[in-house]
Amino acid sequence: MYFLNQDTGFVVGTNIILKTEDGGTSWQSSFSGNFLLEGVYFSNSTTGFVVGYDITGNRSTIIKTIDTGANWTINKLTTTSILNDIYFVDTNTGFIVGTDGTAFRTIDGGNTWDPLNTGKTDMFQAVFFTDT
Repeated sequence: MYFLNQDTGFVVGTNIILKTEDGGTSWQSSFSGNFLLEGVYFSNSTTGFVVGYDITGNRSTIIKTIDTGANWTINKLTTTSILNDIYFVDTNTGFIVGTDGTAFRTIDGGNTWDPLNTGKTDMFQAVFFTDT
């Protein structure tokens, strides 16, 4: 779950992204598909990312919006790991973690994602930074 402000927020789950504009009193579908969706984060007031796994295509998936959830674009990565969480330290630099020691970094606002070698095979469930 991620809230942009006291009214507008997003929650993700299996096959769906839901959006509220009234502080969670009501929720509307913002996106649906055959995906296991695990994490959501907005790098600014309009640009957001959802990470997970394409169940049909067996691929890690990043779903991006640049208009506060009105439209979403799908980016399937070459790895088959489930992506669990995403976090941006600023509007350009972000990180994704997942199963099998998977980690990715972007330095261009999520346009491209580079794999990071963690040296681990564990499942990473969350990512967070206290500063840049």
